[in-house]
Amino acid sequence: MFKPAFIPRFPGLTAGFTSRAYGDRPDSLWLVAEGLEPDDFTLYMPLQKHTDHVLAVTGQTREGQVADAVVTSDRGVLLGVRVADCVPVLLYDPSVPAVGAVHAGWRGTAMAILVKAIRKMVAEYGSSEENIHVAVGPSIRGCCYNVGPEVIDGLALTMEGTGWYEARESRVFVDLAAVNRLQAVEAGVSAVNVHDVRECTSCLNGTYFSYRRQGPGAGRQAGFIGIHRPEHDSGGG
Repeated sequence: MFKPAFIPRFPGLTAGFTSRAYGDRPDSLWLVAEGLEPDDFTLYMPLQKHTDHVLAVTGQTREGQVADAVVTSDRGVLLGVRVADCVPVLLYDPSVPAVGAVHAGWRGTAMAILVKAIRKMVAEYGSSEENIHVAVGPSIRGCCYNVGPEVIDGLALTMEGTGWYEARESRVFVDLAAVNRLQAVEAGVSAVNVHDVRECTSCLNGTYFSYRRQGPGAGRQAGFIGIHRPEHDSGGG
């Protein structure tokens, strides 16, 4: 399954979230469904280490660089991040155009990695926050993500108030997707431009990989986004 990230869908853009069916590599079946072939894109996936590093990518960027968010304005570059409960977030500014992909675990969220990716698009490509669309993919949600005090203390560094977590039966639950949505709006993104598939990887473990449910042996799904090369602008979407 390849779930489109944005509603409405944008011409000239391929963006979405995979499931167990496709895993963490782009599959020719969904690319063909988008009117593309695997060779139409150069794939770039960073080496994720739960950092707040944002890497600006071109078609010549070497592989294996540590980053948990990547951005580009190059056409034909497909950005991707791997997840299995952490929050995959995709960014698109149609006015440049430019795109981004963010891996937001609790550590990255505590360091406001999504905000830093938005700022990187502004600094590198001249994006305006109000032009950026944000898509939040399948991830563990507040129904299932019970956490310890270190997570609450870490997130409290960037979040005000207490509305972003909930105490239930002596345990504390956090919805990281909701935290990232709030951070995007606080960074200047219009609330109407924030899209969320609202699916929990733990609840839907038959559809998505879940580290909490499966442990270290869990596989990975991904979020992918890329701008078509000019010859494909009229197709896909």
